[in-house]
Amino acid sequence: MHTMLFYKNPAVLNTETHRNLRIQRMRQPSFGFAAETNSVFLAGIELPLAAMHYPIVFSHLPNGKFVLMALLGQIEYENQELKPAQVAQRLEQLRRELPIESEFERISQAYFDLRFEDALERPAGFDIRGALLEARREVGADFAYWPNYKIVVLIYNPENFRALRAKRPEWVAGEYDGKMRVRLPEGQQDVDAVKEILYHEYTHALVHDLTNGRCGRWFDEGLATYEGKRYGPKDLDQLRSAAAQDRLISWDQLDQQFSFDLPGEAVALAYQQSYSLVRYLVERYGFWRIRRVLKAVTADHPTLETLKAELHVSQSSLERGWREWLGDRLR
Repeated sequence: MHTMLFYKNPAVLNTETHRNLRIQRMRQPSFGFAAETNSVFLAGIELPLAAMHYPIVFSHLPNGKFVLMALLGQIEYENQELKPAQVAQRLEQLRRELPIESEFERISQAYFDLRFEDALERPAGFDIRGALLEARREVGADFAYWPNYKIVVLIYNPENFRALRAKRPEWVAGEYDGKMRVRLPEGQQDVDAVKEILYHEYTHALVHDLTNGRCGRWFDEGLATYEGKRYGPKDLDQLRSAAAQDRLISWDQLDQQFSFDLPGEAVALAYQQSYSLVRYLVERYGFWRIRRVLKAVTADHPTLETLKAELHVSQSSLERGWREWLGDRLR
């Protein structure tokens, strides 16, 4: 298991190579380098003090040894007490992930920390690094945002992805939860299919950063699908059928249609409709307005309300314009 934590590329200090480096105080300190760290290793002497502030766990590694860890992220406090369900969920996630991910190989580059199983290195390593850089360049240009920290990207074979995401339907090919988690397609790799997943999940990472995780689900998925469809199929069969039968999803209900408990066809319609909404907004108003909406989204100003305010239109006007646009596209 990698033990350098925040340090991605440590180097021995050299009087020639580093002679011009200086320590400079930042006017606005950034701790983005630690944003995705949800746990840290502890030495025994640190346990008493750390236990006053963080939940402490002993993690059992595949080699039979135990490591002492403090849990940091994704733990919520209420009245200075841990929510038991939150802790139990996080511990269970760590228990499932460690045996698999502790054996991953690692390739670190300027903007991504790529981790993968050794058997996947030749088919996945170099190609995926190039695709990630393309995603950073192309998707970043749309959002005018390029993270100043390394995004962790975990590449799984289908079997291990299913093992770690047991409650996910078969059609789920990737996920962003602070890390990009990507399942490689089974059998011969389709380069465009892999790129579609990478662009989709990378977009989720940018949207999460720009909105502090407050973006509405339909808008988030619509943007991710819009970017992913640079390489993915642009079929809208479910949307075409729903439009013909007058069963398009109400905007107010669209967020709820991404539930894993719903049939695959229903979720496919939600993705296709959200994609079409985002595409309409981009073509009608420009991506620069999308960027302004994302920056204005807050807990008190959810996505749809922010969208109406930024575009100075009512929801009925937005929906009417989209339906007219959609009718032309589906002919």
